[in-house]
Amino acid sequence: GSALSSSGKILIYSAQQSLNVGKLDLYVSFMNQNGEFSPGVNLGTTINTAEEEMAPFLGPDDKTLYFSSNGKGNELSIFVTKRLSDNWDKWTTPIEISNRLRGVNFFSIPASSEWAYVSREGDLYMAKIPKDFRPESVFVVLGKVTDDSGNPLSTTIRYESLKTKKQMGI
Repeated sequence: GSALSSSGKILIYSAQQSLNVGKLDLYVSFMNQNGEFSPGVNLGTTINTAEEEMAPFLGPDDKTLYFSSNGKGNELSIFVTKRLSDNWDKWTTPIEISNRLRGVNFFSIPASSEWAYVSREGDLYMAKIPKDFRPESVFVVLGKVTDDSGNPLSTTIRYESLKTKKQMGI
């Protein structure tokens, strides 16, 4: 399985390669200026075990990673970890989301992040995600800036915190 970041420029995938810690490991790959992905970099032993890590899902915050593993307990389950650096090489210790998700091998969370869609033995279910395991909130700005005739204009969008009034980005 694989997962793209919200920008579409970072790919997390599960593979069996020579650098594996176990049977299947999670890797990260970055899109270069030519639109091609770099060779994958193993996410390391904080995430990967001697068994199988697969079915990655990257939250819309591009920091929260969910994946299936059968190497962190007695059976296949869904785990969550958070990225601690921009280099994609430091992660929190993965935590099993719930023992009720044992046997689940597919996991997807919409941007609202409160519920997940999970698959077990071919059936699709919804599971409420505990607040501590949800991705950080994100927002999406969608629209067009046009002149009075409807022609598109080039513009810069700046956004700020409503609480602190500090600019948060461009």
